[in-house]
Amino acid sequence: CGTSDGGSIGGGIGCPYPFFYVQPTRSNVTFRNLDTYAIGNQIVGVLVDAAPDGSSSTDLTFDNVYFNLGAQGTAVELKGGFGFRFTNSGFNAQNSVFGSPQAVRSTLMHSASGSLSLAGIVHFDECYFGGTGVQVDTLPNPAGTGGGQFYFRNTLMEGGTGNVLRINVGGNVFTSNYFLQNVDYSDPRGGLATAMIDVSNSTNVNGVTLDSVTPSNVAQPLVVGNPAGLIINGGVNQGGVGVGSATYLGVNSLIDSHGLLTLMTNGAAIVPVSPPSSTPAAVVGSGGSVPLGTWTYAVTKVDYNGRETVPGPPSASVLVTSGNQTVTVDCSDTVGGNIQFLRIYRSSGGGYAEITSGHNLTTCHAVDASSTITGAVAGNLTTAGDPVMDASGVATSKLRLGGELLQAAPRAALNVFLSGALTTTWTGATWTPDKAITVTRVEAQAKSAPAGCTTNAVVRLTDGSSPVNVTLSAAANSSGAVSQNYAAGAPLTVGVATPAAGCSASPADVNVIVQYRMQ
Repeated sequence: CGTSDGGSIGGGIGCPYPFFYVQPTRSNVTFRNLDTYAIGNQIVGVLVDAAPDGSSSTDLTFDNVYFNLGAQGTAVELKGGFGFRFTNSGFNAQNSVFGSPQAVRSTLMHSASGSLSLAGIVHFDECYFGGTGVQVDTLPNPAGTGGGQFYFRNTLMEGGTGNVLRINVGGNVFTSNYFLQNVDYSDPRGGLATAMIDVSNSTNVNGVTLDSVTPSNVAQPLVVGNPAGLIINGGVNQGGVGVGSATYLGVNSLIDSHGLLTLMTNGAAIVPVSPPSSTPAAVVGSGGSVPLGTWTYAVTKVDYNGRETVPGPPSASVLVTSGNQTVTVDCSDTVGGNIQFLRIYRSSGGGYAEITSGHNLTTCHAVDASSTITGAVAGNLTTAGDPVMDASGVATSKLRLGGELLQAAPRAALNVFLSGALTTTWTGATWTPDKAITVTRVEAQAKSAPAGCTTNAVVRLTDGSSPVNVTLSAAANSSGAVSQNYAAGAPLTVGVATPAAGCSASPADVNVIVQYRMQ
């Protein structure tokens, strides 16, 4: 079928399946000025098939083609290939019901023995969808590789029972670049919660852009699911900005808002941090059970909110040749600022999976000795940030207030003077902090140092159950660095817990300094 001009194909139940069959590896085929009636159950108007080795067709144009569909009909089914253009065309499935197949389907469902990619570079320009829209899927078994680059421009969906675009790509198959501009949805016949775009059953969708997209009413969400890198530009006249755990990426250099109330439900405003910069060193050793094969290792950063960067540069490949080997991984990246942990992942090709010994590290070192993994998969979008603002507060390594730079929780010191010789047990001060604090160090300086004591005096800070002790064995004495939390409203005492005894010179006139910070 090269060019079909002025044709009209009629059919009902029992008509050919498909009407038009595009054999694998065909290219430069044009359908023009054509009416197709695929009104029978499970009839396909145009089937673009794949060869047993996974090869398909390229460069098909549909110009001024109109498909009339039954409730269970499909206009076009694409099995792989690229370069499909639909201009001034329509897809009418006004008898569709909830669950009817989408009008256009890109799928990996095929009988090929070779690997098949989803269709790519698919354009819809000045098109009309009545009832059903477009679906991209990896059914029935998620496998193969992802396509992408679907473009919708100046397109209307009317009387819909489904989505304009449904991306059902499981198994962490990567697919990307979906662009909708001047796309309108009107007069829905399905539920009000039917989103214009549904990616809820997909795990690795990257890059969805909505530009001047209009849902049917204020109740209809634009997106449901979790696409990485969702960009929404101006012109969204109604509707919510999404349902689910969608990650939004704004790229405009300036956003000027007036009288705008911004609600972030379970969301966050993040300035992303850079992923690790060093290349890990990976060395094979003995004594473990890392699976056979060639492996690379990479590192991510994790902030105090638990969000993570994409992996940094991978290590050189290492070859595990037996079932009783380990791989030792080291890098020079460190924690600090708003970065709390590092995580180490391994890959034998494709995505990265976290190793069991590489979870939430404070130094970049781990010995991979296990045949199993934690189950976590490295993401393809950095969400770790500095700063981060979400429902738990603001997390940042630096905060400037009135020109002053604050880089840690505010610190303070409590001073208690214990006069006289410390030869009896007594309380020098009782202090009740109004807010929860963390004591970081206690120091005691004696005017008269102890000498020849059989029992050294002990100065104690305590709430009655959690003491911080300082033993006086010299003029200057310290607890060292500690991290002891005390609740707000808990009375704290500072005093002599153990008196000095058997001394030739007893410690006397001791100044006690308690360093603490806010919790």
